[in-house]
Amino acid sequence: MKADFSWNAHCQAEVELGATIDTRLIATARKIAKSRAYRSQHLDRDLLSDPVWDMLLELYSEQFSPRHSTLTSLSAASGLPISTALRYIRTMEQRGLLQRMRDQHDARIVHVRLSDQALEKMRAILFRELSSKEP
Repeated sequence: MKADFSWNAHCQAEVELGATIDTRLIATARKIAKSRAYRSQHLDRDLLSDPVWDMLLELYSEQFSPRHSTLTSLSAASGLPISTALRYIRTMEQRGLLQRMRDQHDARIVHVRLSDQALEKMRAILFRELSSKEP
């Protein structure tokens, strides 16, 4: 399924917003993640559970930074035990959403990044979220 992401709208949004759209989308992803974490402090986390979305937000937020997400950081972002988080990560990898890479200096560390397909889909979702909140 192709993401509903218009490049013309993307470029127009960059001009109108005065910042690169990826910068704004990263800020949107982080804001959503912080809001979800805040709600989890006040309501039982299992009532608000959407661990795959929490992991995708973490991955998108880190996609453009020199810091890479790891299996451990994704487990923390999702609030799940590492064994459960790994099952979700394997499923997302099998569906072509993630790429895993061993650290070049420490083979115990596994870095995880969004695939190009998932990056496009996350941009579309976050672009829509951002666009719906702009005046």
